[in-house]
Amino acid sequence: MSQIISGPTAKLVEEKNFAFVATLMKDGSPQITPVWIDFEKDTNTVLINTAEGRIKHKNISRDPRIAI
Repeated sequence: MSQIISGPTAKLVEEKNFAFVATLMKDGSPQITPVWIDFEKDTNTVLINTAEGRIKHKNISRDPRIAI
């Protein structure tokens, strides 16, 4: 589900920031990682820095539900 990012939330993510991303492990337990985030205004997209093969990448590939 996508949501439009605006107001104070947009202002927060427009700067270079750390965020904590929570993904779900296979057993349903949370896995929380600090990451760099960026915001693309033209597409209203939050970009999350990760590398292929990392736990969060594997978790998101299996189950795209996350919390930031």
